[in-house]
Amino acid sequence: MSVRSERIVRPMRRSLPALLLASWIAAGGGLPARVAAEEPERPTIHIGWTTSPPELDGRIEPGEWQDASHVDGLTQALPDAGRPPTERTEVWIMTDEDYLYVAARLWDSDPTRIVRNTMARDGDTFLDDRFGFTLDPFLDRQNGYFFQVNANSVRRDALIEGGTVEPSWDGRWYAKASIDAEGWSVEFAIPYRSINFDPDTDVWGFNMARGIRRRDEIDRWSDPVRERFLTAMGRAGDLIGMKGIRQGLGLQAVPSLAGRRVDDTNLPSDRADEDERHYSRVDPSFDAFYKVTPEVTTSVTWNTDFGETEVDDRQVNLGRFALFFPEKRDFFLQDALIFDFGDLTENGRPFFSRNIGLDPQGEPVRIVGGGKLTGRVGPVKFGALDVVIDEQRRSDQQNLFVARAAANVGESTVGGIVTNGAPDGDANNTVAGLDFIYRNTDFRGGKTFRAAAWAQVSHNDPHQRPAVSPPIRGTGWALGGRLAYPNDAYNWELVANVFDERFAPALGFANRVGIREFRGNFRKRWRPADSILQTVDTQVEGSLITEQGRQVETATVLWRPIEVQNYVNDGFRFEYEHSYDVVTAEDPLSFSVPA
Repeated sequence: MSVRSERIVRPMRRSLPALLLASWIAAGGGLPARVAAEEPERPTIHIGWTTSPPELDGRIEPGEWQDASHVDGLTQALPDAGRPPTERTEVWIMTDEDYLYVAARLWDSDPTRIVRNTMARDGDTFLDDRFGFTLDPFLDRQNGYFFQVNANSVRRDALIEGGTVEPSWDGRWYAKASIDAEGWSVEFAIPYRSINFDPDTDVWGFNMARGIRRRDEIDRWSDPVRERFLTAMGRAGDLIGMKGIRQGLGLQAVPSLAGRRVDDTNLPSDRADEDERHYSRVDPSFDAFYKVTPEVTTSVTWNTDFGETEVDDRQVNLGRFALFFPEKRDFFLQDALIFDFGDLTENGRPFFSRNIGLDPQGEPVRIVGGGKLTGRVGPVKFGALDVVIDEQRRSDQQNLFVARAAANVGESTVGGIVTNGAPDGDANNTVAGLDFIYRNTDFRGGKTFRAAAWAQVSHNDPHQRPAVSPPIRGTGWALGGRLAYPNDAYNWELVANVFDERFAPALGFANRVGIREFRGNFRKRWRPADSILQTVDTQVEGSLITEQGRQVETATVLWRPIEVQNYVNDGFRFEYEHSYDVVTAEDPLSFSVPA
């Protein structure tokens, strides 16, 4: 059941909703003191070495994995954390210098109930039976790679960077699964040329997990708790014996050729000859990825064609502000999370690569060429990107540059970013920012706590040319922070951001400036024992946006007094939502449906 009310009115003044205060009180009135707790011993695996690579057919043949290390049994993380799993799992892991091989035998007492609906690459395998693992090749307890397969052999992968996951990344790796009368099995082969790693490190972070859909059960090797996911690299186990692997040449080249036939009947025949109205064109392009060292990758693109890029999910925009679409292009996805800043997900990001290759109206702009250098040296991660685009309204070309660096401090990071250039060529634009992200996965005896603080400054010098609306000129600024306690029984978050009206990150994403933004949410969860219900939640969340003079522009409150779910996520909820929005005559409403 859902109850919703909404008001669109003229400006008036309101105080900060009591929701934020209530959330703060629920958090203990501030940052609770850390309770010291002895960190549990990490599980370890000494990897096996082989000279006989297995045949990847999804069947674990006798003797095929005799050189591998063997793990017999995982531990429940959900729904009954710490208890033995309902089904047995065996895992083998080994290497032959060029590949990491992992095999899993997933015993099942009733194979007819194995769920395997997803068929598409990177599909939602969360709703299927599945097996996956994570790797931390630098052992920095923050970053890594995620690989997962369901019983249909559907592969899903992602980059992991400080707790953030980028699922659009598609690495080059192989896997095959099969089902039999005793369950199902899967075999993986991960080529080392597809990932970055420290060749001098003998120990990698490693964790693995199995999902049994019909019970919504997750069995995990390391850190079998409800509060964290498989991608929480800070609590992964250790994979020992990795020194001696090799990356080979580390070169991947992708040439392509696009042919086009153009019949422009809009050009009047008396003003254009046939060559202008009807013509054919062939456009070559080239992408290459080369690992200078196992830790550092260079990427180049020339005359870029994104014809094979996955299409965006359709979104309907019924609001006043631009929609956020994730990056899907391989060149920009390479080590993309290195460029993330300040825990910002949408509004206020200093760099948003989707701006490159599109004009403000969403029309394609030719990318002449570009290069990128990304990697890690010790505790420092870094990335630099330079792209040249055709400026359609000017005779010259436009150069776009981004540089980002951040250093690990324990589980936390401190870093900076600089961008220069404007994709539309209408301004000389520069943005600089600093950020600090605090992470603690052993907070109050094993809980997770996260905080972020950031500041940015932009300088915009528009070219003198006619414009539909006055361009933003001069220097603008933005700053903000976030506190988050993302755990199972209690989950809360507080966010405060301020965006100056002259803040203009031309290479970033800022769809609403000149505001102060406050957001908060609080959720309490119960897990009834010996019940058909898996979870019972109560939740409240809200937001308040004011203009810089503190006049309220937008406010929302969502109250969900109860939400219940069973083990297959069937359930119901009661919900009340109230929205308050100030719309002036100058605010255009958008009703577009992006293709």
